[in-house]
Amino acid sequence: MMELIYQEKETEMDQNNQLPKHVCQIGKVEGKNSIYIEEYVEVYISEFCEKEETQTFVLLGERREYDQKDIYQVNAAIRICKNELTEICELKKKIAFICHKHFPELDILGFAYADIDSKGIESIDETITQSFCTKYKEMLALYCCKQENICYIYDGLTVKRESGYYRYFSDHSEMKSLIDEQSEQSMIETEDTAVLQFRDIMKEKQMIRKQRSWMAMMSGVNMILLILVLAIGISMINHYESMSRVCMEISQIQAEKEETRDPLSTVYEEKNPAFSTEQVSDNQVKTEVTVPKSYMVKEGDTLNKISRRFYQSQDMVEAICHLNQINDQNLIVCGQEILLP
Repeated sequence: MMELIYQEKETEMDQNNQLPKHVCQIGKVEGKNSIYIEEYVEVYISEFCEKEETQTFVLLGERREYDQKDIYQVNAAIRICKNELTEICELKKKIAFICHKHFPELDILGFAYADIDSKGIESIDETITQSFCTKYKEMLALYCCKQENICYIYDGLTVKRESGYYRYFSDHSEMKSLIDEQSEQSMIETEDTAVLQFRDIMKEKQMIRKQRSWMAMMSGVNMILLILVLAIGISMINHYESMSRVCMEISQIQAEKEETRDPLSTVYEEKNPAFSTEQVSDNQVKTEVTVPKSYMVKEGDTLNKISRRFYQSQDMVEAICHLNQINDQNLIVCGQEILLP
């Protein structure tokens, strides 16, 4: 990029139109457009080229015609945050307020991009044209990157790249005061963001504490329920063992009584099973024996004894063997569970 630094002679055009005198030519300026950009504005925009996201600015200045040339003189720039581009009405109000406060005599000339890459401008987003309304038919666009700064003219349909522009030097106090004001506002916003982040962190920690306390409480409840279930299970097991012990004692008593019965009575009962009775008292009270579903073999038991004990007869031995698939009726062992028909 060619740079030519010189001081223009004070001519009639300078006196009437107040064009900058101390200028630096960047590139080759030709055609009907002459663009003048204040050096402080250019430096201010270029500082944002290191940002990861593209930064957008509004260009303020004056436009005039002289000797069949369109003169664009950029005197100031307003940085626009990314989230502000979504609210066009609010953005227009903000730009109008800043222009009225700091630059009442300047007009909107166009916009500028600050980017880390030198991709340039190929098309103009409709949001930009709606947000940065200019009273002129054509709009000035400036693309700043680390390598170079490029100027464009947008006529509403096409984007035309300019081969060069002028950089001029002046003491722009209003631009400096605007930058200081935006810096203070940015610091306040940063502080507000830090406070909000701190509050979010504290809320998250409180939520974690509540979750931990709730989990500890649920763990205690689960432990109590587990202990209760174990206590009930142990109680049921103990009760079951007691009942089993009582049943075994009753069975042993019945077995002993069977062994001590009168042989003649036993023979009579075997021949007459329908009239089989058991003497339980001196009054000769007849009681009906309830046959359980199964029986645990004890020491000294035989199938004949078991059949007599529950059926008052040995006639059910074959049925017991068939139900339990016992081939040898004399072969049973202590502790064996036998199903009773």
